[in-house]
Amino acid sequence: MNETEHKLSPKTHKALEALSKEERRAIRKDNPLRAERNDAIRSLSARGLTQSVLAELTGLGHSAIRRILKPKTVHTATALSHLARAIEGLRGATGSIHSCVLQLMKYEKERR
Repeated sequence: MNETEHKLSPKTHKALEALSKEERRAIRKDNPLRAERNDAIRSLSARGLTQSVLAELTGLGHSAIRRILKPKTVHTATALSHLARAIEGLRGATGSIHSCVLQLMKYEKERR
């Protein structure tokens, strides 16, 4: 048992013991393959591990775990239709999709 494992809560320690070597590697904060790491975290969440335990196991913050587990936003056909019309309207005024995208980015930046 290494020094880090001594600092884990009993619940987290029990979860760690149940993980395979591959799962332990996949969920590490420093895993450069973020999609792999995030998929592994989602899988462990589906198996019943809490966000607190996942945060402790991975070394990621609670907010990062929440973001990973949050369902992806699915845009409705209506929203996409509105977006397409807005882009076409800007395109007519600017002459190119590239200019349109730049204008949208500028607008979003100003809103923040």
